[in-house]
Amino acid sequence: MNNKREVDRVVRVILTGLLLPLVVTGCGSANEHFCAKYSYFYEELSKPGIMPLSDIEEQLRSELADPGKDGDRARISLYVLNHVASGIKPPGEAPQDYCMRRRLWESYR
Repeated sequence: MNNKREVDRVVRVILTGLLLPLVVTGCGSANEHFCAKYSYFYEELSKPGIMPLSDIEEQLRSELADPGKDGDRARISLYVLNHVASGIKPPGEAPQDYCMRRRLWESYR
C-alpha cells in the first residue's frame, strides 16, 4: 500500500510539473516549450531513488485510459519515461539541449 502512495505522489509531482515549464518558457516557441516540459519530466523521472519506472508507467497508462483525467499530461510523461528507461539521451547532455537537437517534438506528435 505504501508503494502505491509513493507512485501516486511521484505521478502527482510529474503531472503538476507541467505548470513550471509554462512559466519558464512563457514567450518561447512551441518547440522550446515542449523541450522545457521534456527536460522537467526527464529530470524528475531520472532522479536517484525514484520509484520503479514500471510502477510509474502502470499508473500513467491507467490515467491515460481514464477519460476523466488529462491524457495530454500522461502522454508526455510516458513519452519521456520511455526515453529515461531506454537511456537514449547521451550522458552529459542536458535534456532540453537533447530535445532541441533531436527535434523530439516531431516524433511526439
